[in-house]
Amino acid sequence: MQTASAFGRVEGALSFFVKAYPQLAEWKSVIERLDNFERNIADTASRRPGLEVVECSPQRSISAAHLALEKPDNSPLLTIDSLVLAAGETTLVTGRSDMGKSTLLRVLASVWPHAQGRIEIPTGARLLVLPQRPYLPEGPLREAITYPRASSTNEDRRIAALLRQVGLYALVDRIDEEANWQQRLSLGEQQRLTIVRAVLFEPDWLLLDEATASLDESAEAMVYKLLREELPRASIVSVGHRSTLLAFHTRRVHLGLGQVDEAEPMPERAS
Repeated sequence: MQTASAFGRVEGALSFFVKAYPQLAEWKSVIERLDNFERNIADTASRRPGLEVVECSPQRSISAAHLALEKPDNSPLLTIDSLVLAAGETTLVTGRSDMGKSTLLRVLASVWPHAQGRIEIPTGARLLVLPQRPYLPEGPLREAITYPRASSTNEDRRIAALLRQVGLYALVDRIDEEANWQQRLSLGEQQRLTIVRAVLFEPDWLLLDEATASLDESAEAMVYKLLREELPRASIVSVGHRSTLLAFHTRRVHLGLGQVDEAEPMPERAS
């Protein structure tokens, strides 16, 4: 009996490695990815002069000069000799897929490290980027909407009104409900939800990275009308492929052959 008991203890101790192997392997892969990511960031910073971001007058536009965008493997993506995004205007960035449109917005938001050049940002400007696939943290709907800042029940009435305006009537009475909203809602509903977030944040510059791509044309028109009504002073820069977007912007910047064409005014802005 003592021998059998001892054998059972040894067997149980050794089986730990078998049972824990998947978890240990997952931890190892995560650590390796984080280590490689940190090394790549350090190598990029040590090899290149990097991106120079300076502040300018609060009323001025966002401008870029001698900007070189690269892919993570350091291959060239887009070269910009000069670019001016006019303050107070709505600018549409167009071009073929994989030309660097989304990367350009990430560089302007200072979240893409693979770039060189100079960017001038108005002093104190508040920038908000809405990606095509939004991030909604798990928890109460109120916190998912107001992420990343803290939520407040004082905003409930305002949030409910905006949910109605973007067509999310079914969520009006679910502000306190906790759920994994990225799994619970369709991509179109998630994009409408982030429009509510944008209105609540009241940014000076709103960068839309195909943030309405999952909406139909009528819903897209409703969203841009709402943004102009609720954020009349905001400068909006959109990335998209639909020709219908032209009607909601006053200027267009076209990316082609790795270069940026000069911004051109639209003939007439649709109501």
